[in-house]
Amino acid sequence: MLAAAIEAEVFIFIERHGSLKTDEGKAAVVRNGYLPERSIQTGLGDIEVKVPKVRDRCGSAIKFNSSLVPLT
Repeated sequence: MLAAAIEAEVFIFIERHGSLKTDEGKAAVVRNGYLPERSIQTGLGDIEVKVPKVRDRCGSAIKFNSSLVPLT
């Protein structure tokens, strides 16, 4: 369930930046795999999560940070 929420969060983030294009007319903000899997602590115990990576191809310093998974 957490994985689906993180995927939805990334989808919304990329959609929000969908109007940004590179000089070649391609999407400037794109998915780029996943960060290494890591363990986070929840009230129900530790769970393993994989957070998607987002790449900014135009160099405008756009960075995705999940509001659901704390930064390491």
